[in-house]
Amino acid sequence: MAADVFWTSYSAYARAVLPNTCYQLLDILSKENNALWNEMEDFKLVWREQYDKMVSFYMTKLRAYADKFLNSPAGTHLKTDLDKCRRQHTGLPTMDQATLKKYKDAAGIPWSMPEVADFFDLLSGYTRTEPFESSV
Repeated sequence: MAADVFWTSYSAYARAVLPNTCYQLLDILSKENNALWNEMEDFKLVWREQYDKMVSFYMTKLRAYADKFLNSPAGTHLKTDLDKCRRQHTGLPTMDQATLKKYKDAAGIPWSMPEVADFFDLLSGYTRTEPFESSV
């Protein structure tokens, strides 16, 4: 349970943790808590399983949104431009939130609060969210 809580909450901060860093974090936590978790094979196994679970969750979400975008009209235009840039050895177009929504006047995918909430859905097991008013 502790490893699950750690990796789930840590994922709000950083999702790109290298596998060797995974164990370095365990070493730090063990030292700071005067514990021997980093020396316990059972704990290290669970630690790594929870890390892998977190990484798998975000990879699945990322692939789903990437596929959705690439199958949109904007994604089709971007793929064409990327192929052209590669052949001509020129700079690649910028990929950002605006590109997800629209590229060269072609519709992309929605990217706002519901999509961001879905992307970080892993956190919902340990947090409570409520609607809030906002304006831009």
